[in-house]
Amino acid sequence: MTQKLYTIKDTVTGEMLMPFTQVNDATMLRGAKIMVKVKEENFLNQNIKDKQIYRLGTFDNVTGEIKSEVKFICNAIDLLEKPERTAKK
Repeated sequence: MTQKLYTIKDTVTGEMLMPFTQVNDATMLRGAKIMVKVKEENFLNQNIKDKQIYRLGTFDNVTGEIKSEVKFICNAIDLLEKPERTAKK
Protein backbone atom coordinates (compact mmCIF):
# COMPACT_ATOMS: atom_id res chain seq x y z
CA MET A 1 0.00 0.00 0.00
CA THR A 2 1.32 3.43 -0.89
CA GLN A 3 1.22 6.06 1.83
CA LYS A 4 2.32 9.68 1.96
CA LEU A 5 5.62 10.48 3.67
CA TYR A 6 5.84 13.62 5.87
CA THR A 7 8.27 15.49 8.07
CA ILE A 8 8.35 18.41 10.49
CA LYS A 9 10.96 21.09 9.74
CA ASP A 10 12.50 23.19 12.49
CA THR A 11 13.11 26.53 10.78
CA VAL A 12 15.64 27.64 13.41
CA THR A 13 17.98 24.68 12.94
CA GLY A 14 16.99 24.15 9.30
CA GLU A 15 16.67 20.43 9.98
CA MET A 16 13.81 18.10 9.15
CA LEU A 17 12.79 15.57 11.79
CA MET A 18 12.28 11.82 11.38
CA PRO A 19 9.82 11.13 8.52
CA PHE A 20 6.44 9.56 9.24
CA THR A 21 3.63 8.16 7.10
CA GLN A 22 -0.07 8.89 6.83
CA VAL A 23 -2.73 7.84 4.33
CA ASN A 24 -3.15 11.38 2.94
CA ASP A 25 -2.87 15.08 3.76
CA ALA A 26 -6.27 15.15 5.48
CA THR A 27 -5.38 12.42 7.98
CA MET A 28 -1.96 13.97 8.61
CA LEU A 29 -3.52 17.39 9.28
CA ARG A 30 -6.15 15.86 11.58
CA GLY A 31 -3.42 14.28 13.71
CA ALA A 32 -1.24 17.40 13.61
CA LYS A 33 -4.13 19.58 14.83
CA ILE A 34 -4.52 17.29 17.83
CA MET A 35 -0.78 17.46 18.57
CA VAL A 36 -0.66 21.27 18.57
CA LYS A 37 -3.60 21.47 21.00
CA VAL A 38 -2.42 19.10 23.73
CA LYS A 39 -0.97 20.61 26.88
CA GLU A 40 2.02 18.28 27.03
CA GLU A 41 4.96 19.49 24.97
CA ASN A 42 5.76 17.44 21.87
CA PHE A 43 7.99 17.94 18.83
CA LEU A 44 5.25 19.85 16.99
CA ASN A 45 3.85 22.19 19.65
CA GLN A 46 7.17 22.98 21.32
CA ASN A 47 8.38 26.26 19.74
CA ILE A 48 5.40 25.99 17.39
CA LYS A 49 6.22 29.21 15.51
CA ASP A 50 9.43 27.57 14.29
CA LYS A 51 7.82 24.40 12.85
CA GLN A 52 6.61 23.62 9.34
CA ILE A 53 5.08 20.47 7.85
CA TYR A 54 6.27 19.08 4.52
CA ARG A 55 5.13 16.15 2.39
CA LEU A 56 8.29 14.38 1.21
CA GLY A 57 6.66 12.04 -1.29
CA THR A 58 5.30 8.50 -1.08
CA PHE A 59 6.36 5.23 0.52
CA ASP A 60 5.18 1.81 -0.68
CA ASN A 61 5.20 -0.51 2.35
CA VAL A 62 5.10 -3.61 0.12
CA THR A 63 7.95 -2.87 -2.29
CA GLY A 64 9.87 -0.41 -0.12
CA GLU A 65 9.92 2.10 -2.96
CA ILE A 66 10.16 5.77 -1.98
CA LYS A 67 9.26 8.47 -4.49
CA SER A 68 10.45 11.97 -3.61
CA GLU A 69 8.25 15.01 -4.19
CA VAL A 70 8.97 17.61 -1.50
CA LYS A 71 6.05 20.01 -0.95
CA PHE A 72 5.38 22.56 1.79
CA ILE A 73 2.04 21.83 3.50
CA CYS A 74 1.68 24.42 6.28
CA ASN A 75 3.18 26.25 9.22
CA ALA A 76 2.38 24.47 12.49
CA ILE A 77 1.12 27.70 14.06
CA ASP A 78 -1.61 27.84 11.41
CA LEU A 79 -3.08 24.60 12.79
CA LEU A 80 -4.21 26.33 15.96
CA GLU A 81 -7.85 27.25 15.69
CA LYS A 82 -8.45 30.95 15.96
CA PRO A 83 -10.97 31.93 18.64
CA GLU A 84 -14.24 33.05 17.13
CA ARG A 85 -14.79 36.76 17.27
CA THR A 86 -17.80 37.86 19.22
CA ALA A 87 -20.12 40.33 17.61
CA LYS A 88 -19.97 43.85 19.01
CA LYS A 89 -23.18 45.09 20.51
